Parts: sequence; structure tokens; C-alpha cells
Amino acid sequence: SSTGRGRVYYRQVARWMADAADALHYAHSEGIIHRDIKPGNLILSNDGRIMIADFGLAKDINEASVTMTGSLLGTLRYMSPEQAMAKRMRIDHRTDIYSLGATMYELLAFQPAVPGEDEKEILGRLITRDPTPPRRIVSTVPRDLETICLKAVEKSPDARYPTARAFADDLRRFGSDLPIVARQPGPLTRCAKFIRRHKSRTIAGAALLLLCVTVYMSHAKSRESRIGALNDTGSAFLDRDEFADAEEQFMAALHLDPSSQNALGNMAILRKRQYYNEWPPNPAYLRDALGFIERAIAAYPRHAPNYRDKGVYLRELNRTDEAIAAFSKALELDREDAALWVNLGMMNAVAGNANDALDNLSRATKLADETEYARPEIESYVRSYAWRTLAMLQHHVGRHDEARTSIRIAVEADRQRWETHLFRARMLIDEAPNEATTAATFADQLADEASGKAKRLLALLALQRNDYTAAVQHAQAALALHDAPAVNHLILAVAHAQLGSPATARDHLAQADPSAWPPGLQAQDGSVNTAARGLLWFETADEWMTLRDEAVLPLGKR
Repeated sequence: SSTGRGRVYYRQVARWMADAADALHYAHSEGIIHRDIKPGNLILSNDGRIMIADFGLAKDINEASVTMTGSLLGTLRYMSPEQAMAKRMRIDHRTDIYSLGATMYELLAFQPAVPGEDEKEILGRLITRDPTPPRRIVSTVPRDLETICLKAVEKSPDARYPTARAFADDLRRFGSDLPIVARQPGPLTRCAKFIRRHKSRTIAGAALLLLCVTVYMSHAKSRESRIGALNDTGSAFLDRDEFADAEEQFMAALHLDPSSQNALGNMAILRKRQYYNEWPPNPAYLRDALGFIERAIAAYPRHAPNYRDKGVYLRELNRTDEAIAAFSKALELDREDAALWVNLGMMNAVAGNANDALDNLSRATKLADETEYARPEIESYVRSYAWRTLAMLQHHVGRHDEARTSIRIAVEADRQRWETHLFRARMLIDEAPNEATTAATFADQLADEASGKAKRLLALLALQRNDYTAAVQHAQAALALHDAPAVNHLILAVAHAQLGSPATARDHLAQADPSAWPPGLQAQDGSVNTAARGLLWFETADEWMTLRDEAVLPLGKR
């Protein structure tokens, strides 16, 4: 559809072309070149798969007939330049890469890569002119997707992707929001192309310029390769939580290129990981991460993920209004990202803007359900993230039936997310304590002791069934995992009072004095909304005060 120019459409184009490139790679690995790739030979099946048809012109790579002998085979508009020139030259698998790129161009620009009314005009343009960049024709084409397409239709086979598999891999990197391998040609590269096309008029000057270009590009390529290697090595250290070694690699990359997008982003991620790995958390790490991401924004002001990351760091610093502004800016650049809408909705919920938050999260769930992601695990994660956050907010504002429906969808989307089972336990704790216990236990097992909230819910459920020993064990485990101290001390006070240990109960009650509670919980109908680590959570004064009353009453009798 020529109207489908949004994010979903471009991701679909990338998936189709990646599937076709995989099929070509298989044919090439079997020694077969198709030589007639064009839209008419790509078939879209009912289940959404792309299939390649009509191998009538295909030849074995090793056969002599692969060389051209004067006749033009296939459809001229989609031929590679080396195939169309009909010279006695060897045609290899890269001719198919060009033809698939020309087909992809038409899906992006909605017009042929090589326009023309007759064979002579088309042939002249094909051999001497580069295609118009698709973004000049359709401004919504993603820059990375344009770069991938233009690399595939390079005039020189050596400048294209070396294999169809490499072409497919770059398309899938785009679909997964990862950095692509292809790079847009710089001004020196474009100048070199001009010289090659007009060498008869500029041979002397071109030779000198080409030498300069070669030297420059050799140096630039060496530097770029070095930066890439440093980032890769640093990322490997970061995966093992070897922070000092990772920082050394990333900072070396920034020394070579202070505006390196990957190195700046990696340093910001490193600081966030350091923040999460220490207790108590040191906000200086997040402020440092903000500094790196601000530098990335200055270098790449139209890159939505930079504003998303900025919003995350501001969220963890409890700078709610600034986080809302950062996520809103990211959505100005990419309104089809469901996760961004979840983050904005979460922050509006924290700010107390419940209606805005519900609108944001409803938009997030709609996008999460409609978007086709490159990898199933990403799709399941985003759908679960959107629906469980909406469920938590619906439950908080009293829309319990809707919340039950939303949490069911979240569980079905991804049954291995501990956060989803945690939310379900929280919602069921009063109306279905047995189901809540099952959900909280599952959340605790999946979290691998990463969340004190699951331990706290298990402690509250133990209090409900008068299992005070289990309540003590779970509440102490929650405290060890740095869950909200005051409420866990209240649970311990209740449990020890019932176990006949008034002195211990009074000690815990003293550590849960209301004067030390968050200000929002010191009023009878108050609440506190948080979004630490992307987990929307509500604490209510009613729950805390009820626990305090349960602890005070038996102690008062003694």
C-alpha cells in the first residue's frame, strides 16, 4: 500500500527483503545465481512469507555461460550495471543483491530506482547515474533503511554487501533497533564517483583527488574499525560486569571520536549498570550517564533512542517532569514505538496525571498488538510490558474488571516475566489470596531474588493465613533486598506480636514510625507512585496504616 509509510510499514519491508535475501543466500551457497530478481518474481504467500519464483535464467556459478556475450537477460530496470552492460565479464552472486536492492528501492520510494521511458534511456541511467536517495522522494523513509538500500544498489559489486546473508543481517539489525553495518557515503566518496563518471574531462585532477581520497578513507576506515573493535571489546567486559575494563575501552573509543554514538551510549549504559549494582545506589552514576547521553543528543539531535535513554535516567533520578519532556521529545521523532508510550504513561502516572497516563498506555497496548517485530521475544516483551503497566494503573484507579483483563493479556503475552506475575499477585491479594500466593511465588522464582516486592507480598499473604513464622522469613528477605523498610518492619511487628515476642515487635514498630514514612503516605487517603527500574508501583496509606493498627492492638493489650 502506497499509504503505509509509517514505522510498521518500513519494518515489514525490511522483514520481506531479509527473507528474500536469506533465500538468495541459500541459492548462492548451492552455486546458483538467479539473475532475474524483480518484483514480479517475488511472491507474497498467505502466511506473510516471501518466496522467489522463476529460476528460468538461473545458472550455475561455475558455468561459462554466466559471462555475458552481448544479449541482455532479465528485466533491464532491475539489472545490475555489470549485467546490463553486456560485456564479456564474469557475473557473480552480487548481481542478485543489486536486483533485490532495486526492488527494495521501489517499496521505499514508490517509483523505480532507474526511471526512463525506453531501453536506451534506462540503460544510460543504470550505467552512469546513482539512484535518487529515497528520502528525497518520501521523507518518512528511515535513514538507516535508505542506507541499507543504497549500499545494495551500488554500481560497483565490491561496494555492495559481500553476501545476501550480510544484506539480510543488516535489515534485521534495523528491525531490532540495532546499529547497522552499512554507512552512508560521505562527500569524498561521492566525489570519487563523480570522477569515475567524468574521467575523460578530469583525469589529471581526478587522479590527484582520488589519491587524496584513498589516503583519507584508508585512515578513516582504520579509525572506524578501531572504534568498532573498542566498543565490541568494552561491551563484552560490560556483559561480565567488569566495569573498569569496559570503561577503559569505551573512553579509548571516545578519544578517537568524541561524538561516537555507540561509545557515548555505551558509557551511559555502563553508568546505569553501576548505579543498579551498588547499594545504596549512587545518583552520581546516573548524572554521569545523563552527561554522556546529552553529548550524544548534541551530535545526533534527531535520534529518538537518545531521548528515550535520557528519559530513563531522569526517571531513576525521580525528575519526573523532565523525564516526561524527554519521552515526549522521543515520541515527536518516533510515534510508533510502543515502549516509548509505556514510559510516558508510567511517568504521567507517577506525576498523578491518571487520565493522560491511561491514554498513553492504551496507545501503547494498541501499538504493541499491531506492530510486527523482527524477533518474537521482543514482541512478547513489549506486549507484556504495555499490558501489565496498564493493568496496574487500572487497578489503582478502581477499574478492576479492566485490570483483570489487561493482566490476563500480559500473562499470555509472556509467561516468563516476573513483573507480570507480581502485578497479578498484588491485584488478587484481597479477593483471591490462594491465586495471589501462587502468582507471588512464581514471580519470586522467576525474579531469582531480584525483587523484594515479591517477598513482601508473600509475607502479607502469610499474615492473611496466620502463618506468622513464614511472614517473618519473607519480610526479612524483603528487607535484605532493600524493599521499602517501613512496611516490612510493620509486617514483622505484626508477626512477632502474634508469635508472643512483644519486645521484638515493639522494636520493629519503632523502626516503622509514621514520621519516617514518605510524605504522601502520612495522610489517611494518601499514596505514593514510583517507576523505579521501569516498574510502575503504588503504595497506599490505607495499607500501611492497617498494618500499623494490627501491630499496635495486640501490643496495647500486653
